[in-house]
Amino acid sequence: MFKGFDVIVDNGWKNSDFYNNFVYIGEQIYERHQQNVGSSINKFISSEGIFNGSEIQDSWFPIIEADVFISHSHADIIDAKFIAGWLKVNFGIIAFIDSSVWGYSEGLLELLSDKINSNRNFKLMYKLSSHVNMML
Repeated sequence: MFKGFDVIVDNGWKNSDFYNNFVYIGEQIYERHQQNVGSSINKFISSEGIFNGSEIQDSWFPIIEADVFISHSHADIIDAKFIAGWLKVNFGIIAFIDSSVWGYSEGLLELLSDKINSNRNFKLMYKLSSHVNMML
């Protein structure tokens, strides 16, 4: 990482046309980065019952070309989209908003957990979680 910034969006801007126009542009960038993630994990499992982590990673967490990485809390998604839109319009900078792809990690963990019946096995769930986080 070259630089990190803690950005706070002025509440006075919210619900203004200025704010909403940039949120709309940021939403378009966000949606382009989202993937149509398959609901089935079965296509990534061999006949021997082995998960192909590389194929899961390529399908669920693709590489995205962007100039800036925006990490945000769940409550700040709209502000993240505003910033992405503002950067695009004013500087031609494409922002990657982390939740546009990384939000799928919980869904992937649920599918993996269901497939191997690991709901009650804390140690196995910890290993699954570690592997999915490494894919990110």
